[in-house]
Amino acid sequence: MVLPCPGNWEYANQTNHSFVISRETKKLLCRIRSNSRTIKDDCIDTRNVHKKMFKLLTPKGFPYYAGHYRGAADKRCLDDYSVGIPSDPLVGIHPKEVASAMSLLAKAISSAHRVFDEKFSDPINDKNKILSELVDFTANLFVDFLTIHPYANGNGHMSRFVLWGIFGRYGYEFDNHFDIEPGPKDADYYDSIFNHRRKYDNRLRLRILCALKH
Repeated sequence: MVLPCPGNWEYANQTNHSFVISRETKKLLCRIRSNSRTIKDDCIDTRNVHKKMFKLLTPKGFPYYAGHYRGAADKRCLDDYSVGIPSDPLVGIHPKEVASAMSLLAKAISSAHRVFDEKFSDPINDKNKILSELVDFTANLFVDFLTIHPYANGNGHMSRFVLWGIFGRYGYEFDNHFDIEPGPKDADYYDSIFNHRRKYDNRLRLRILCALKH
């Protein structure tokens, strides 16, 4: 029997979602803080992290909602899975465009790793200037990830994880204004993303910078 597609997936409908996501986030933070070699690869392709974080929270009968992009041709209910948020019509590209968009994002992250590895390793370079450049790159990356909205759910967690992983590589982490879990809930967080997407102001850049700890 073929199950009907469950429609919009809300992991928050699972009663144990907070416990599960908090547990997986703690594991991620341990890997980031220990400078695990696999974190670099997981930032480039977040599907493995997404699967581990959400595999117990998917709709019954649809485990592949965790760890696969929207538009995955071999995943029946994700093949044409569209997303959107009422407050911003720019969020959520067509499912058929997700794979190529994420491939370009992966290349950008990989390239940034090489560039910033070299810059941070050179003692002559001004570390504050490099940090400012990294904040610029990650603010754009963060918004691009959320605009694509590659997953049926959990995009905020994955985009914040990518920033934690990138900054953690260079000895930085965030305070509770940019936690992976629980994610920020204040209006300024969402407004800064909305405005950055439209290049209205630098509030997101400032939020990232101010939330950093060394």
